[in-house]
Amino acid sequence: MGIIYLRNYRGRIRSVESYFNSINKGIDQIIRVRGGKEIKVTVSSARLKVSSHSKKRFVIALKYDGENDYRYLVATDLTWRTQDIIQAYTLRWLIEVFFEDWKLYEGWGRQAAMLPHEIPGLLSP
Repeated sequence: MGIIYLRNYRGRIRSVESYFNSINKGIDQIIRVRGGKEIKVTVSSARLKVSSHSKKRFVIALKYDGENDYRYLVATDLTWRTQDIIQAYTLRWLIEVFFEDWKLYEGWGRQAAMLPHEIPGLLSP
């Protein structure tokens, strides 16, 4: 992911990393990952104008215990709560892992990288 730049009310531009490391430092929380395991994270959030979008977005900074850098989630719906977005994000990975496993189990992983004439059993036109 590229650098996200923010524009404040005075028109100054700063990186999202700078903003969350100096102005809006996070607080420690416990979140439930993938619907089960609880882990400690540092969380901060703000509704900020993202320069590349030219709109206000809900930006969440999330740092897992033992990591030095934040991960950033950017949401378009400004009405959601921080905790709701974080929980939805952790559940999203259940779906991603399911799709990855399903593709590999069904053979899509190998065949997706092959050209049509290399796939066993596929009739050429």
